[in-house]
Parts: sequence; structure tokens; C-alpha cells
Amino acid sequence: MEKDFLVEGRKLDEQQMGCVTEQHHNHLVVAGAGTGKTTTIVGKIKWAISQGLYQPEEILVLSFTNASAAEMKERILSETKDLAEGEVVASTFHKLGLEILKQCSKTPIKIARLSLEEFVMRNLAEDEQSYAESLTNIISVARMEDIDLDELLEEAYKRRKIKEEDLELVRRARDINEAYKKELSARNEIDFSDMINTATKFIRDGKYKNPFRFVIVDEYQDISKPRFEMLKALRDLKDYDLFCVGDDWQAIYRFAGSEVNLILEFEKFWGNTKLSRIETTYRFPASIADASGRFIMENYRQIPKKIKAMPDDDYNVTEICADSVLQTIEESIRILRQLPNNATVFYLGRYTRDRSILKLYFKVEKDQVIFDERPDLTINFMTAHKSKGLQADYVFAMNLKDAKMGFPSKVESSEIMKLIHPNAEKFPFAEERRLFYVTMTRAKKHLYLLTMHGHKSVFILELENLLYKKMKIIDIGLMEN
Repeated sequence: MEKDFLVEGRKLDEQQMGCVTEQHHNHLVVAGAGTGKTTTIVGKIKWAISQGLYQPEEILVLSFTNASAAEMKERILSETKDLAEGEVVASTFHKLGLEILKQCSKTPIKIARLSLEEFVMRNLAEDEQSYAESLTNIISVARMEDIDLDELLEEAYKRRKIKEEDLELVRRARDINEAYKKELSARNEIDFSDMINTATKFIRDGKYKNPFRFVIVDEYQDISKPRFEMLKALRDLKDYDLFCVGDDWQAIYRFAGSEVNLILEFEKFWGNTKLSRIETTYRFPASIADASGRFIMENYRQIPKKIKAMPDDDYNVTEICADSVLQTIEESIRILRQLPNNATVFYLGRYTRDRSILKLYFKVEKDQVIFDERPDLTINFMTAHKSKGLQADYVFAMNLKDAKMGFPSKVESSEIMKLIHPNAEKFPFAEERRLFYVTMTRAKKHLYLLTMHGHKSVFILELENLLYKKMKIIDIGLMEN
């Protein structure tokens, strides 16, 4: 049957097929960028149902966004609707939490209409409005991760490095959070953070009956401690087989609570585990696979992979170096004029503010960049974070300079946020390195790196050394001289 097994009309590669057919209690699949992880998940479910291993309603697939959960549900249903009655449950973690609350709560569950941001602003005097974002961040993280702000304040007092103004920020955050909780309680409402933490408490109290025998987690590298705790509580209640797919090389959401150690030390948290890899990318050529792979693996803590790709005739990674940022954009325009018809293009920045330079040369409407000379081109600007999961034929990576708000970013978290989110990674710029890997691997055909003489990012200097005589360098200064 394996020889005839098709997923969405095509055969799987050898590594994908191994992940689909092998059965393990704990199975972690580390999948490189563009290697078809969603196809593998759909195939895993199709195989499991066709072999009678589980009924559809005994399978839970968890994603991180509504869009990815909806896509997953549609693709699974398309492949499995003729195999058995019932439907696989495809959900986000928050939606699952909400469903558990609805089943276990004695009173009807209402979603908060008042946002935390609005509540914070409402509780600040006019001359305090500048603190709104910092206060919202502290309260939001504390609520999501179930952090006691009184305990945080006590720990902050012990840290001599923490300034009095930061201590006052935590005091205000604590008081506003208490008022917010009372407001929600009075309205009989829950907010986003309550969905997971309260659901986990219900599970641990035995109020929820776990119907699942097989749990699949997509994008496992993005998992946070509260999400992990909910999964663990479900397993403690009733054991299930666990199949997780992710890429530690693309773990870039620590600021949102993700914990990279949950994938790097998977076996420590889940017990004996089968580790598989999917290493054949269908997105980009061998040169981009080589450059990005060499770069990311400079951090020895990342899980090793050998990404294989289609061979290309040339090394499709080019550095564009000039005396000014304007000159690098002008050179990119020269390249745009020569691109094939109907090509797709990304300008990727580290920050949203990096978009401003493009407005000097293009008409920019939100993320869309309009180049009148080539109306056939689809050009978009976005930040590196926003580009994750997307791809374009040609990518121009911007802001690759050695600066506080360059790439890597050298903006440090406040002492309070360091206390809330202690950085367990010792390797310099570990998350920024993964973010730059994401940037590099958005390109399907050619990657261009925009740099400046005398101000090159440490990442560019590293790539010049790693890719010596491989990476092409267009030096505008030398060309003009």
C-alpha cells in the first residue's frame, strides 16, 4: 500500500513517508523550511485513519492561528472524508481552551468585549499615557504565563540593577491587572489569556473528559509554557500518542512567550522520543540551502539538519554593498528592471520603519510596493517576523547594518522583561540568527543582501567568511570609482 499512497495527488518523499507510516508514542519531526510539513501532517492523518489506528474524532490537530487551523481542517477533510465517518478536530490552542471552558463551566462563557489595551489606557492619567504600551506588555505576558505580579515585584526588589521607575511600573501593572480581573469577573467574561490557563485548571481538576487518543501539534517550535502545560494536563488525564512537527531553526517568537527549549529538549519534557527529519526543500535552490544552513548551524545548540535542494547553475546569494542605503535601493531597482515577467519580490526589513526608505522610490500602500516601470511585478514590504511562512521569487534583505536597530537588533529588553522572560540561550544573538535564517529562506530564486561599507552587520561579515568566493558581491563604491 505504501507504494500507491498519495497525499493531495502526489507521492511523498522517503523521509516524509517514514514519518507518515512509523508509529511512536512520542514522535518529533524536525522539518526544514519549504519541506512540506503540512503535507506530511495531512498524510499522517490519512494513513492513520486508513489503517484503522484511530477514529477521526479521536484525532486532535493544533495550530497557532485561525487561518492555519482552517487550512489544515480543509486539507484533512479533503483527504479523509471517504475513509471514515466523523471529523478530525483541527483547532488553535485558544479555541480548544474555549471549548473546554464551555464544557466545564457552570455558567455561560462570554468573551471579553473590553480589550486589555483599552482598560490600561482608561486607568492612566493623561500624563501617564506614554507608559501604556509597557504596562500592557507586562500585564499581557503575566496573564498569559500565569505569573503572579506580587511575586515578580518581590523578586524585582532583590535585583539591585532594577531602577525605581521600573519597580513603579510593575506596581502599576499589578494594580491595573487586579482591577482588570475584577472588571472581567463583574461582567462574567474571560479574555484571551484565560482560555488556556483556566482550561488547564479544569483539566487538572478532572472536570474535562479527554476524548483524544492522537494529538498532533503543527509549528511546535512556537509553543509556549502555558500551551505545553495544557497538553501535559490532557496527557496526565488520559494518555495519547503525540506527533509534533516543527523547525527549531525558525523559532522566532520568544517575545510572545514561545520557549525554544521545549523543542530543543523535547525528550526531557515528554519522555522517550523518536526524532525524525524532513530535509528536502521544494522552495529554494541548493545555493540558498547551503548559505542559510551554514549560517544557522553556527549555533551549535540548533538541531542538525542537512537541507537538500534542487541544484542551481549559479550561487544565488548576492551581497549589494554601497556607501549609503539609498545606493543599495537604487541598485535593487536596476535589478527589478531585469527580472522575469510576473515575478514576485519581497523587501524584508527588521523593523516596520525600514519601509520608509522605499517611499523615496516607490508608491507604497501598506505592504504593497508599486513600481510603475514594472507593473507586472508583485512587490511587497514586510518585516522578517511577518514574512514567516511566506515566499517570493526574489528577496531583498534590508537594514543589514551594525546598529542598535539594525539586523541583528541590539535593542535590549528592560530589566523587568528580562525578569519575566529570562533568556536561557547563551549563544550571542541566537533568536536574531533564527530570524535572519527565516529572512534568507523566503527567497525561491535569488537572495540579495543590502549592506553598507564600514557598517556591515555581524551576520554579513560572518556570511562573507562562511561563503568565501561563493557569494557574489556587487560593490557600488568600487564600480563607481
